[in-house]
Amino acid sequence: MKYAFIQQHNKEFRVGLMCSVFGVSRNGYYHWLEWPESLRSVADKRVGQKIKTVFEINRKVYGTWRIKLDLAEDGEIVSRPRIGRLLT
Repeated sequence: MKYAFIQQHNKEFRVGLMCSVFGVSRNGYYHWLEWPESLRSVADKRVGQKIKTVFEINRKVYGTWRIKLDLAEDGEIVSRPRIGRLLT
């Protein structure tokens, strides 16, 4: 989370300054930049988009249970806690 903030604001502030404010090393930040995105993160983005689409189509009244059923009809098995986490 800290590294993502630093990446988003590296044009406004110096990387070294932000790293010292957040208490992380510059080396750690640059190592994070080179690290590939995790499979779970990629899957969360894909599933999260499907969840948000189902939620929007149904006028934002569907809860996790109905979203879970809609996704299951499309062959996407997702737990209710995961839906809740990705919906927020």
